[in-house]
Amino acid sequence: MSINLYLIGLGFGDAKHVTEEAAETIKSCNLILIGKKKDEKSEIADLKKNICRSFIKINMVKFREFIIPERQLTNKKYINSVIDWHDDIAKTWVDIINEYTSSTARRNINVGIPIWGDPSLYDSSQRIASRVKKTLHHTSIKLIPGLSSIQLLVSAFGIPFNEIGKSVLITTGRLLKDRGWPDGTETIYVVLDGECSFTFLKDNNIYIWWAAYLGMKEQTLIEGEVPKIGNEIIKTRNTLRSDKGWILDVYKLQRLIRN
Repeated sequence: MSINLYLIGLGFGDAKHVTEEAAETIKSCNLILIGKKKDEKSEIADLKKNICRSFIKINMVKFREFIIPERQLTNKKYINSVIDWHDDIAKTWVDIINEYTSSTARRNINVGIPIWGDPSLYDSSQRIASRVKKTLHHTSIKLIPGLSSIQLLVSAFGIPFNEIGKSVLITTGRLLKDRGWPDGTETIYVVLDGECSFTFLKDNNIYIWWAAYLGMKEQTLIEGEVPKIGNEIIKTRNTLRSDKGWILDVYKLQRLIRN
C-alpha cells in the first residue's frame, strides 16, 4: 500500500484563494484531516472543511477532524518543547491514517492536510509529515502551494512587498519581542503574534499595516504610525478575537525616513 500525503495551501478563508492545482488535489483525496485546538470554536475547522467541500462534486472523500495535541509548557527549551509537540501531532496523524487504511481495500491512498496560507511559510506541517513518512512506509509527501497571508496583506493594502534595494525580514511575534528590530533591516513582516509585539519596539518611527481575517467577510485593515494607532490595533484585535473566539492576523512594519 502506498500513501500520498498532500500538504495543501488554502489561502485564507475564501475559496477563490485556492489554486487550480490545490482544487484538483482536494478532489483526488480519499481522506482529509482537519485539526482544531482544544476548546477552540468549530468555526475555523468548519471553514477549512467547507472550502474543501466546495471543490468536491461526488461525496467520496472522508473528512476526519482531530484535536491538535497541546504543546507542553515545561522547563524544556522552546525548541525541544516544539519538537516533542510535533512528535505528538505526527502520532495523531499516523493513528488516523492507520485506522483508515485498515478499513479500505485501496492500494493507493491520497491523504490531504489543508493548511492556511502556504505550507512552506512558518508552518510546521512539513516537519510533522516527515515524521509520518518515517513511521508509515511507502509514504510520499508533496506540498501544494497557496496564497500566503503576506501576499494577501500587501494586495489588500495595495502596497509593494519590499522597498527598492532593501532587505525584508519575515519573523514571528516572539522573536520580534525578544530580539527587537535587527540592524540593516528596513521592512519586517510578522506572523504568529499573539501579543501585538510591535508595542515592545523602542523605535517610534515605525509604520504598520495590520490585517485580520484576510479574504473573509470580517476582513479588517488598519494602518498608521505605531505610536498613534498601536492601541487601536490592540483594542480591535481583542474585540475581534472575543467575538469570534479565534483570529488570524498578520502585519508589515516599516521604518519611516524623516526629512
